[in-house]
Amino acid sequence: MIMRDTVRMNEVKQDKDSAMRIDLMYRIAKGYQNSPALRITWLKSMAKEHNENDQKCEAAMCYIHAAALISEYMYIMEHQPSLPQGCIAFAQISPNVLQECAVMDDVLKPDEDGMCTGGEFSEKGITNLLRQSADLLMDSNMYESVDKVYVLLSKIYQSKRHNYYLSGLHKNLHIAYDKMHTMGKKRQMGCYFRVAFYGEKFNDLNGVTMIYKEKPFTKLPEIAHRLQNMYYEQFGDDFEFISDSKRIDPETIDPYRAYVQVTYVEPYFENYEKKYRKDEFEYSYNVDRFYYSTPFTHAGSAHGAVGEQFKRVTVLTTEFSFPYVKNRLQVVDIKERVMTPIEVATEDMMRKNDEFDEVLRSGPDGKVDIKMLQMLIQGAIGTTVNQGPLEIIQTFLGEHAKKPDVQDDKYFRYRNRLKFQCKTFLSNIKAALNENRNVIGTFQEDYQREMEENLKKFKLAVSPFIFNRQTQLEVNRSFNKALDPDNSLSRTMSYDYGHTG
Repeated sequence: MIMRDTVRMNEVKQDKDSAMRIDLMYRIAKGYQNSPALRITWLKSMAKEHNENDQKCEAAMCYIHAAALISEYMYIMEHQPSLPQGCIAFAQISPNVLQECAVMDDVLKPDEDGMCTGGEFSEKGITNLLRQSADLLMDSNMYESVDKVYVLLSKIYQSKRHNYYLSGLHKNLHIAYDKMHTMGKKRQMGCYFRVAFYGEKFNDLNGVTMIYKEKPFTKLPEIAHRLQNMYYEQFGDDFEFISDSKRIDPETIDPYRAYVQVTYVEPYFENYEKKYRKDEFEYSYNVDRFYYSTPFTHAGSAHGAVGEQFKRVTVLTTEFSFPYVKNRLQVVDIKERVMTPIEVATEDMMRKNDEFDEVLRSGPDGKVDIKMLQMLIQGAIGTTVNQGPLEIIQTFLGEHAKKPDVQDDKYFRYRNRLKFQCKTFLSNIKAALNENRNVIGTFQEDYQREMEENLKKFKLAVSPFIFNRQTQLEVNRSFNKALDPDNSLSRTMSYDYGHTG
């Protein structure tokens, strides 16, 4: 197996299919699981390959795995309190490093045949690997992981009284935390894409689905174009690129042709996970589930009226979590869930509210992005676009709303969620207009008045469906006068948040 993969790796052009080369190198390194020195050699080769492809985070993971492997064997051979206590000490940097744990006596014989006596198996070897990984993580904007690497390094430096190195380490930490603060939401870690392979020409990849981690801001057409060109060069007219995300039935395609399907995916988290994954790093660290959505209607078309719009959410689980020593990971589990039209509508309103929340929340400089704020206001209540939210409210909350045959607790729960999101939407628009009023110049006063008038009309149109009767009277009275800075409209809205009628 190792010889075969080595031959194949030499055949694969580095500038054409770097992901396949990394996969082959990974398999070779895994084949040397019982020979730590050789495994470390191949991990370093993978790091070099990643570095040349500007995949610095993956290169850092290779060095971390190598350092964890050395620590594991040194802990067994000769325990030193200043050194990391085996692989478990690296788990906070990446849980994937636990693969380097040595647990079998028949595998672990580090004192035989000089298998762990190279220069890497030393304090200096571990230190060099940790320093290289920290530098690469810094370049990857993974500042939180830099801190965890430095925790291990500082313990070694403190035991040796290396104050000069400790000083440099803390200076770098200062830079890392300063960048965490100043970059905020602007920090990007990467993009993810689902790539599915079909056809016997792909050999081992036939029927396999992968998640690719690409550079930040990579667009779907960019990776699609790259893969399309690469595989067309390899297979010629026997290659076909699938441009949509629909299900592919292997029985309906030609097994002797090569097919590739590419879909943009995002990290998937349960609601309880979102409570502690609050920034870009936490949305990119230790991620092993991804999702994409496919809209459909029972009539067969992808899109339809809001009352007929369904959505299939596909959740993919990978074999390991990103970031990893590879930039693509195989999907090992696929689950699907169909969202009903009212769920789709509620999700759409939640997304609009999240956009307002993000913009209304001041940036690191304490200022609101006014250009983005005005774009959201225009998109919410512009004369040509506010039919979207209005149609949603009339379709699911109006007098003639289509109701299911069985009106159970689940149905009323969805209605109440949608009603709450619509109230929040109105409150966000009001807050955005107040913020906009505070910063606009005289040349935008006409625009401000137009948007305030649009909000009045929109609120009067939807209030019978989302407010109870008492609150609706208060709302109507509030619109007899112009919007004012005392937030009377916001108070009226918040008064009704506890009601579901």
